[in-house]
Amino acid sequence: MKKFLALISAFVLIFSVCACGKTDTTEQENKTSENTEEFSEEAFLEEARQNVVVLNECVLELFGAEYNFEEDNLALYKDEASYANGEGEVAKLISLEEEKNYPEYFVDPTYCSYYPVSNFKTNDEVREYLRNYLSDDVINEYFHNDFLEYEGNLYLRRGARGYGAVEYDTENIRFAEEKDGKYYIEMDVIYFGEYDYTELLELERIDGKLIITDEIQNDENK
Repeated sequence: MKKFLALISAFVLIFSVCACGKTDTTEQENKTSENTEEFSEEAFLEEARQNVVVLNECVLELFGAEYNFEEDNLALYKDEASYANGEGEVAKLISLEEEKNYPEYFVDPTYCSYYPVSNFKTNDEVREYLRNYLSDDVINEYFHNDFLEYEGNLYLRRGARGYGAVEYDTENIRFAEEKDGKYYIEMDVIYFGEYDYTELLELERIDGKLIITDEIQNDENK
């Protein structure tokens, strides 16, 4: 009987050791697999492309807004003093055809156009959208509450000056390097449809989101 119990104990001990060894081996294999998983530049660039698209929207002063260019509105002010060189409070937004119906108001002398935006209601909503892709420092370089908030809606303002002379090539982006937890990609700047110079973008992963944190101009290429 004692021999039988000894055999049973030995069997249980051997089984336990084997099981533990197998678990340790599996855990080690998983760690090795995680450590040896290669970083994919192609996958990273595909993810970063939307960040570059949003940055380009800032350069074009559109900021991700969906707007209707067919609905052109004109700003009216209570008087010339209220206009304050375009910085004053808009009293009314009207269609161009309605201008003659409001002789008591001061008409924006620059005839800026205001187009209704369908996907944002406030400048704060625009900023929150941009924060999904850009740091506050980068956003503040471009966005200065550029939209008009009027009667619960948001309007894209377009003046007489030209737009779109400078834009970023969102298709031809290249991975440069990863350093100290930051990623760097190269992007071409386009001026009137032609290559101008190459810029370096710095990106970090913040709270699980990939964020452009800096634009670094290459003085040699500029």
